[in-house]
Amino acid sequence: MTEPANSIYNQFRDIFKSEGVELTVELAVFEQIADLAVEYKTGARSLRGLFEELITPVLYVVPDDPRIEKVVISSLFTEPRVVRRERSA
Repeated sequence: MTEPANSIYNQFRDIFKSEGVELTVELAVFEQIADLAVEYKTGARSLRGLFEELITPVLYVVPDDPRIEKVVISSLFTEPRVVRRERSA
């Protein structure tokens, strides 16, 4: 999910970057996704789908809020942390 230059993670980082937002997904998330794939016995085929399910809700929030500058995903089981710019006075 992270190794090749055109990995799914890099693709989504580029999408967020085009919106002016930095996307950070911590290593633990990739481990959790792999564990789920093993648990459901779906193997590597499901890795992309699980990652997309994680990212999709955030994709809908980012364009609607121009103050968002960073999204950090630290677990599959917690809400992503969204960092917003301070409002101009």
